[in-house]
Amino acid sequence: MRTEWLAAAVVAVVVAVAAYFAGLSAGGGATKTLSTTITQVSTVTERVTTTATATQTVTTTVVLTSTVTQTVAQPSLKSVIEQMVSNGTFLHRCVFCGMDVAEAEHMGVSAVVVFSSGVVAKTDDIGCVFRMRLMPVDRWPFMRRLIGANLTTAEEVRRVLGNVVQVLVPDYGAFMHGNESYVDAEKAYYVILQDGKTPMGDCVFAFSSKEEAAMHNSTVYTFDQMLQLYQQVMKERGMPRPMWCRGEGGMMHHG
Repeated sequence: MRTEWLAAAVVAVVVAVAAYFAGLSAGGGATKTLSTTITQVSTVTERVTTTATATQTVTTTVVLTSTVTQTVAQPSLKSVIEQMVSNGTFLHRCVFCGMDVAEAEHMGVSAVVVFSSGVVAKTDDIGCVFRMRLMPVDRWPFMRRLIGANLTTAEEVRRVLGNVVQVLVPDYGAFMHGNESYVDAEKAYYVILQDGKTPMGDCVFAFSSKEEAAMHNSTVYTFDQMLQLYQQVMKERGMPRPMWCRGEGGMMHHG
């Protein structure tokens, strides 16, 4: 009788505890395995007949111990790149070179970059638009520095950002009239104003109108024509940085 009672009690405790912790295992993110020891103390009262035919009551304390393994959901941690996206870093620092875009915004040369992942970023020079086109995302100076510091990996950069799907450049004609307007980079017209000034020293300005662009320089380039110029510079120098600004026209921020 006593043996049967103990076996039933052990089974009941194990089943009840396992059912309770099973409800804690639901949820997303990483998981952590814990081992929990459950101890239950029960008092058993039974009547025992002695050899002298007298009957006495004996109280026995039974300790039941069971170990239950449970899986607890842990929150997923964001990578460095994901954190930078969340806190708006790429809207304040050029996604290509990592420099602050405030100066470029005041000069009318900060482009808007849209990635396949939905991430929206900015550049600190029109020239960075063409540099981005010629280099894979994990080779951009800003990303390369993060990878070199072991803050992220090339695979992580490609996963979080994806591919560039659209670039919008500010219409410099509208900018000079105190208005803010953007045009698809591949449909814009470009001129080089060497006596101008841009943060990276490119001195490339974009216009929505070819006629207006020609008012500033008779040599007007389409996107593909300008891209060819940058390709030629990259071939000659190893990096697509033409530095067309004269004198103090450009402020060189990165190598």
